[in-house]
Amino acid sequence: KLVADLEGRFDAAREEHPEFEGKSGIVPYAFPGEYGAYASEDLRTRFITKLGFKPPKEVDKLAGKEFYVEFSGEQFRLMDQDMVLMYGGPRAKRKDIEGDKLYSRLNAVKEGRVVYMDNEDNLLGAVGLSSPLSLPYALDEAVPRMAAAVDGKPATKVKEVQ
Repeated sequence: KLVADLEGRFDAAREEHPEFEGKSGIVPYAFPGEYGAYASEDLRTRFITKLGFKPPKEVDKLAGKEFYVEFSGEQFRLMDQDMVLMYGGPRAKRKDIEGDKLYSRLNAVKEGRVVYMDNEDNLLGAVGLSSPLSLPYALDEAVPRMAAAVDGKPATKVKEVQ
């Protein structure tokens, strides 16, 4: 019953947000000086694919048999997707991440297409755990932020998780 209800919640989110379908999406991680992304079979990326986003195939190629890949400077542009669900360190360190010269040049950053999940909020844990008990919270918190990120209006601010 929990799984069926959860599947219904994902179906409803996709119906309410048809703009997600086919948009590119990525779940990268960022810590000062360390960036990468989760492969398509990782629970974090499966969360966005169940909503209709398409992760870049290059991440899977680079990750090989691992569930993630660390980016070099040459691979940084892989984070430039229609929606970026950023898995990161503490909010206090975000200034270091946002101040990174490579990161700050990404169009996704300039155009406000990044949804931050800091390790100080419950959204990061809910997506990371991806259980039938945590995913309803993740949907409630992430979906409106993802909608703001892909609305095509750089002036729209993606709200922070409190």
